[in-house]
Amino acid sequence: MKYLIRQYLFSLAVLCLSTGCATTISTSNHGKGYHLASQIKNFVGSPYSYGGNDPSGFDCSGLMQYTHYKLGIKIPRTTKAQLHRSSPIKLAQMSYGDLIFFRLNRNKNLHVGMYVGNNHMVHAPSSNKNVDFAELDKSYWRPRIIAIGRFF
Repeated sequence: MKYLIRQYLFSLAVLCLSTGCATTISTSNHGKGYHLASQIKNFVGSPYSYGGNDPSGFDCSGLMQYTHYKLGIKIPRTTKAQLHRSSPIKLAQMSYGDLIFFRLNRNKNLHVGMYVGNNHMVHAPSSNKNVDFAELDKSYWRPRIIAIGRFF
């Protein structure tokens, strides 16, 4: 029951953001978060590779780890470890460079992307796809958000 309530609250907050409610996402962070978001955009178009963690091929958590590494920030390798070791951030406080964690299905498969502003993230989606932008207000992503985390 607590999980459903938490899922509902996250979905409601993301819906509110995409429709112009009073909640706003900070865009004034020009520190490490801003630099992380700028850095990750350089990898858009890189191929997806399961277990990949460099520009020759990334999976979702490898992309996050590599981008942080480029700015001297060490983070865990797997999505699960990134979720558990990041500092939790409220959705209303999400800013450039924050990691957005998703539960993709009932098998508890996790996914991670990085917030880059304007209600978009950059992520390594799946096999046969390249690193790309995705809109957070799309009906696929919104109900799957489970947490926001930060390493800077």
